Amino acid sequence: MPAEGALLRSKFLFTFIFVITIAIILSGCSNSNNSTSAKTLTLVAYDSFPDKDTSLNEALKDFEKETGIKVKIANAGDSGAMLSKAILTAGNPEGDVIWGIDNASIAHAIENKIFEPYKTKNLESIDNALTNIVSEDMATPVDYGDVCINYDIKYFKTNEIAIPEKLSDLTKPEYKGLLAVQNPGSSSPGLAFLLASVAEFGDDYQTFWKDLKTNEVKVSDNWNDAYYGLFSGSSGQGQYPLVVSYATSPVAEVIFSEPPVEISPTGNIDATCFRQIEFAGILRGTKKSDDAKKLIDFLVSEKFQKEIPLNLFVNPALENIKLDSAFTQNSRKIENPYQIDPEIIEQNRKEWIDTWTQIVLR
Repeated sequence: MPAEGALLRSKFLFTFIFVITIAIILSGCSNSNNSTSAKTLTLVAYDSFPDKDTSLNEALKDFEKETGIKVKIANAGDSGAMLSKAILTAGNPEGDVIWGIDNASIAHAIENKIFEPYKTKNLESIDNALTNIVSEDMATPVDYGDVCINYDIKYFKTNEIAIPEKLSDLTKPEYKGLLAVQNPGSSSPGLAFLLASVAEFGDDYQTFWKDLKTNEVKVSDNWNDAYYGLFSGSSGQGQYPLVVSYATSPVAEVIFSEPPVEISPTGNIDATCFRQIEFAGILRGTKKSDDAKKLIDFLVSEKFQKEIPLNLFVNPALENIKLDSAFTQNSRKIENPYQIDPEIIEQNRKEWIDTWTQIVLR
């Protein structure tokens, strides 16, 4: 019996040690996974937000050095598709922070509860005109720009046609077959241009679009197809010398021109511009709220905001950021852009888009 007792004790001790060892290993794996997860944030953004090799991404690497938190960029299509995905996954998000929902859709995003409330500690440094748009603890303004009609300077000079000065000019016979726009149901600038027409004409916006259809307006699903496919400007390959784009598109034309040019081959029509404000927010359901708050604060820090103009070609939300001369030389500040309260947009958005669809696409 003593030998059997010793054998039993030996087996018990071996089993005990084995179980403890496995528990330690599993615990270590679990802690390792949690640590890795806690130190990586996913920033959901639209496709044109760069995911590597720019000064914007270098700034995010500085954030990682400062906090130990790595930022992974998840491009989610254009802003409309990105918002649709965020709404479908609200409470169980595909990322932790989202960038780029604009004032035409921000009330819709809030209504669908995609955000976790957070008031950034850098709020006082942001332009007041931007922070007054929505409740300051729901989403944070990160940049702004203006959606405007852009025109091909060479086309109008060569053909000796006057450049249109305002929205109503676009319905005149001399501009027949010259304008390309985006579908407001699938495109952020397309929606902004529809809103500009509502702001200008009120209920008569329907007449404006009926006249544009008669004037053979061309519609694309997204900005990329319109600007690079339909527009006849230097970056475009198409036959349309008028296109819905941005007030800062001429800046991009100079920056990326090959061979280099000092003056943009395209211009924008100031009286057609709609102010577009973009927001970032913490996605409801993230398991990394504390780290996400740090990222929101960083996105509206001077270190990050100063990189926005020459990467995203919009203006930083933070006041007192010195703009690079390459940005200012080919862009102008739009003094009186069209604007509509986000709540009013939310109340009428579907009706306006549906009416537009019936008029233009049917």
